[in-house]
Amino acid sequence: MFQVTIWSVPPLLSVLVCVGTYLRIRSKKRVPGMHAILTLLAAVMFWSASQFVGSLFTDLGVKILAAKLAYFGIVLTPVSWFIFAISYTRRQMRLSKTALNLICIVPTITMILVMTNEWHQLVWSDVYLTQADSYTGMVLDHGPWFIFHTIYSYSLLAVATTILAWAMPICEMQRCWF
Repeated sequence: MFQVTIWSVPPLLSVLVCVGTYLRIRSKKRVPGMHAILTLLAAVMFWSASQFVGSLFTDLGVKILAAKLAYFGIVLTPVSWFIFAISYTRRQMRLSKTALNLICIVPTITMILVMTNEWHQLVWSDVYLTQADSYTGMVLDHGPWFIFHTIYSYSLLAVATTILAWAMPICEMQRCWF
């Protein structure tokens, strides 16, 4: 069955913003970190599009498939943000292929576990539908790997954001705050 609710609007708007931003900035190749920010936009767009599709259907199988597909964007977003922070700030430290591969181990394992969750329930321990007013939603009870991946992702996001924050010159920060 098909449904359109208020919960369909935010992911749709996110897709439109990502597509618009992607199309607007893709030609600016000389900006540091451009490849990473384009990857980030594509990841968030894919994540949001999957969320949008999941919000449109009431069938549990379709909602689970949409949630699984969303993880391609979910796992790529923190990695892309981290790579963007390193490359945009032009840090002396460069990411080697080995370092990038090491950073991608947890996201890769997460994707494998998401796609095979029915066998082990490490990402979602239980999945079921719930009704609220005329909306059919999906409830995900999280397993131990979900918690580990969440801590890993937020740590990567925090480190990347800290790199960007520390790269801002003091005088620029003073102009912003005063």
